[in-house]
Amino acid sequence: NEYLMKTVMRIVLATRTNILPLAPAALAKLAAILAEVSKNPSNPRFNHFMFEAIGALARFSCAAEGAALAQFEATLFPIFQGILQGDVVEFMPYLFQILAQLLSMHQGGTGLPEAYVSLLPPLLQPALWSAQGNIPALVRLLQSFLQVGGAQLAASGQLGPVLGVFQRLIASRTNDHHGFNLLLAITQFAPPAALKQYLKPILTLCLTRLQASRTTKFTRNFVHYAASVMCIGAQSGAGVDVFFDAMDSIQPNLMATLLSNVLLEAVPKVIGRVERKTTVVGFGLMVASPRFQSAPAYAPLTTAVLDQLATMLMDTAVKETKSQADASAAPASSEDAAAAAAASAVAADEDLDSLEVEASEYQASYAKLATLGDIKIDPCPQIVNPAAGLGQILRPVQAQISAAVQQLSADKRQFITSIVSN
Repeated sequence: NEYLMKTVMRIVLATRTNILPLAPAALAKLAAILAEVSKNPSNPRFNHFMFEAIGALARFSCAAEGAALAQFEATLFPIFQGILQGDVVEFMPYLFQILAQLLSMHQGGTGLPEAYVSLLPPLLQPALWSAQGNIPALVRLLQSFLQVGGAQLAASGQLGPVLGVFQRLIASRTNDHHGFNLLLAITQFAPPAALKQYLKPILTLCLTRLQASRTTKFTRNFVHYAASVMCIGAQSGAGVDVFFDAMDSIQPNLMATLLSNVLLEAVPKVIGRVERKTTVVGFGLMVASPRFQSAPAYAPLTTAVLDQLATMLMDTAVKETKSQADASAAPASSEDAAAAAAASAVAADEDLDSLEVEASEYQASYAKLATLGDIKIDPCPQIVNPAAGLGQILRPVQAQISAAVQQLSADKRQFITSIVSN
C-alpha cells in the first residue's frame, strides 16, 4: 500500500530526531519490507517512499546518535548485497544513494571503512555504468568515496580507475555533466599533488571533446572546472600555475587561444550560485597572477576577461540552479547545522518539509532521493560575496590593470573600479 508507506515517510520527516527512541524498531521493519519487496519489485511509488523513509531515518538517527550509523550498516548491508547479487535493477539507483548517504557520515573519521573499500572495484565495472539509471547515483556514491577518503584513494592508486569513469562520461552529451561532477570532487578532495599528476590527461580529454563535439553545457562546465583548479591555494595563487603548467605542457600559450576562441564567451553562462562565485574567483586569480600579467600572450586579454566577469556579476536575472540546466537531479540547498555535523551530503530541512514526490520528475530508471542532498563542493568557501571577493583579488594589481579597466564600457568600468576601491 503506497499510501501507508508514504505515511511512514511523512512521520519520519515530521518527527526528525524525535524518532530516535523508535528508530531501531522502524529500521528493522523497513529492512524486512525491503528484503521482501526486493524479491519482486512491482510498485515504483511504494518503493520510492520506502527508500525515502530509510534515507530520512538514517539522516536524523545518525545525526543525533553516533552509534546508529553502525546499526544501519549492519542491518542494511546484507540486504544490499543480496540486491547486488540478484541484479535487482529497479533498486540499484536507490541502493547507491543510500550507500552514499551512509558513507558521507564517516567524514572526519579515520578514512574509508573496509566494507566500502572492498565495494569500490565492483562499482567501477563498466556493466554497472551501462545502465543510464545508475549513472547519477553511482557518481554521487563516488563523490562520497572521495569526500571521505580522497587521500586514501590517491595513495592506493584508485584515482586512475575513477578517472576512467570520467573519460567514459564526458564522451557522452547526455552524461558529460555527471563526468564534471565527478571531476570536481576529485579536485576538491584529492591531494593537489595527485591531481597535478593527472591534470594533463584530464585537460587533453576535455580539449578533444571541445574540438570534436562542443556544446554550451559542456563549455560552461569546463569553464567552471578550470576556475575550480585555479582556486586551489587561492591565497598563494598556486592553482593558476598548476593549471597553466598543464595547459602549456599540451601546447605553449594554449590557454590564450582557448580563452579568446572558446572560454570567455561562456563565462557569463555558468549557472549555479557556487559555480558562478567559483568562476569569478578563479578567473580573477588568473588575471591578477604575475604569470598572466607578465606574459605577452595573456596580458592583452585582461580587458576581455574583466568585461565578462563584470557581465556575470552585473546580471542579476540569471537562473541560479545548475542542476536543472544540466537536466540533472533536484537542486541542492544549504544544510542545517545538526545534520552537517554528521554528514555534509543532506538536503535542507525546508526542502524536506515541502517534499512532494508526486510533483517531482519521477522516472522508473532513476529517481533521486530528496533526503539525500548534493555534496557541497566550494573551492573558495572563505569568499561569500563574489563581487567583493573579486575586488579583493584585483586590489593588489589595480595599477597594472588600470589601462585595461579604462578600455571597458562606462558601466563596467565603474563597476570594476567600485569593487576594487571598496
